[in-house]
Amino acid sequence: MPNPFPHYEGTPVVDLPADPPAPEMPALEVLGGGFGFTPAREGATLLSQLLFYSAAISASKRVSSTGYR
Repeated sequence: MPNPFPHYEGTPVVDLPADPPAPEMPALEVLGGGFGFTPAREGATLLSQLLFYSAAISASKRVSSTGYR
């Protein structure tokens, strides 16, 4: 079975916030034609929010050797 946590030598590990901030406008309102202005977050917070809300993360794994989630 392949390693679920591949590690690439020379690549830094970035810790993402566990609970990214919720969007200020509900998705159904946007789909209905609403619009607003929400400034983009930066760095790890933006990536965490993008992955959480677009990939519908519903589970996580813990690395047994390090305890990282």
